Amino acid sequence: MVQNPPLEIFLRELHAKLIENGIAPKRAVRICNRIRSGKKQPTLLSVEDYQEAWMVSDTSSEILTTLEDGSKLAAWSIALAQAVFDFEDAFKAEHGHLPLNAAGPDWIEGPQGNA
Repeated sequence: MVQNPPLEIFLRELHAKLIENGIAPKRAVRICNRIRSGKKQPTLLSVEDYQEAWMVSDTSSEILTTLEDGSKLAAWSIALAQAVFDFEDAFKAEHGHLPLNAAGPDWIEGPQGNA
């Protein structure tokens, strides 16, 4: 089984990719510091929290190689994804539909071009 990258390498890559994906640099630092400190994932209380958590979860999944290595990073990633799913479920139960799609237009509109 391929191991996940060490924490410092993961955080460096995550920080860079979050900024690439539109997260403010200072916010990206706070997100990485929270992961480094091992703090529990906070409950998502707003659509904005959800969108940011979705972005962090999606971005981290590009960096992590497995969720089955028993690492703290894998456990953190699973907890974050679960928080996103829990918010979606609660939002749908309250509003009758899922929250705004956190993905970019290419995910919403589907593939483009001609075959």
